[in-house]
This record gives sequence, structure tokens and C-alpha cells, in this order.
Amino acid sequence: MSRSALFPRQVRTTIPDGVVQEIQRQIAAGTLKDGDRLPSVASLADDFGVSRASIREALQALAARGVGEIQHGRGTFVRASATRVDGYSTWIREQQYALQELCELRLAVETTAARLAAVKASPDEIRAIGEALARMRAAADDLDQVVVWDSHFHQAVIGASHNRLLDQAMALTVDFLTQARYRMHSLPGEVERALAAHAEILAAVERRDPDEAARAMREHLRGAERDLRIVLP
Repeated sequence: MSRSALFPRQVRTTIPDGVVQEIQRQIAAGTLKDGDRLPSVASLADDFGVSRASIREALQALAARGVGEIQHGRGTFVRASATRVDGYSTWIREQQYALQELCELRLAVETTAARLAAVKASPDEIRAIGEALARMRAAADDLDQVVVWDSHFHQAVIGASHNRLLDQAMALTVDFLTQARYRMHSLPGEVERALAAHAEILAAVERRDPDEAARAMREHLRGAERDLRIVLP
């Protein structure tokens, strides 16, 4: 198929989200079909007028949603026929042990971060946590932006803990955690549950209640464990 017919140069974006949305539009329109191989990273970068790094990030997001499959050495293939639920279940089975380790790390690090944030956060940092929640709520129907602002919320809490080691520990998980967020937020009702949990965490930090902040974060992460079908002690 003609590359330029799929991705004309007038389609311009400077963020990976725009690339994802355009490729998904082509899938929904039937222009891209299950099993089709996407153009190379270099070709896509030229078509969209963005960096190769942005294209790689967009392809990772497509893979996280189950509508793309990255085969190293071969390229990225469309997986349009896979249903969201089947793709979610398959991904969980394939990533079972990595997901368990991710959940264990988050429970240890982010619960502690929430407790410390309730004690150490500056007024500006508390406002930043609230802003991330407000942006996530406003973007509730846009999966890409939900993931962005969910990430900002948790990063803002960790930053407000004023503990660089906690920050560095979570930085190791960014790519995999982003994939998990795309998967979880695709589940019916999950975004609403996350918003409610974030509101509880924020309220506890605002009240300067470390025990309640830690409890609210722990319960939120336990909910994520259930979504990922992980059982921790």
C-alpha cells in the first residue's frame, strides 16, 4: 500500500498522542487492517514531521492498547481484530511476573510518598496535585490525556514527598507503568474509580493527615492490583 496515501505530509503533530490518534483513525476507517505492517519509524517520522523518538513512543502506546504489535527486527503490525478485553487478558498473562513486581514496588514507594507528601508538601505542590486531578477529570473521555494526567498526579505526589530516592525508584518503571495505565484505563468504569481515589488522596494531603494519605494511596493501588489480577500479601 502507498505510504503517502495513508499518512499525507499535511498531517502534522508534535506529540505522540496525535500520531496515535491518526493511526487509530486509519484503523477505524478500515484503511489499515489487521495484520498490516506499518511503515518504518523513519518513514512515519517523515510523514508526520516529528522526531523518531515521538514515533517510537506512539508505537509503544499502540502496543499498550492492544491494537499494535511490535516485532523486533520486523516492524509494527496492526492488531485491529483483537478485542479490547481479549487483548487485556493476553497482556496480563504474558506480563504476570513483571506486573507483580511493579505492584509490589508501587505499594512500597507510593504509599510512603503519600505519607511524606502530607507532611512535607508546599502549598504550590498541593496545588499541582490538585491541578493534575482536575485535568484528568476534564479529560475523562480521552484515554491519551487520562494517562498523561494520571501520571502527572502520581508524579506530583512523589515529588511532594521531597525524597529523591523514591523519585528515582519510580523513574525506573515509567515505560512499563504507562503501558499498564493504558490497559487499566480502558476498562469500563476504571477512570471514574481512579478519579475518586485520587480525590481522597488529595484531600488527605490537604488536611496534612499522613496516615489517611497513606491509607488512601494504599487502597487506590490495591484497586489497580485487582484490575491487573495481581494478589499481594
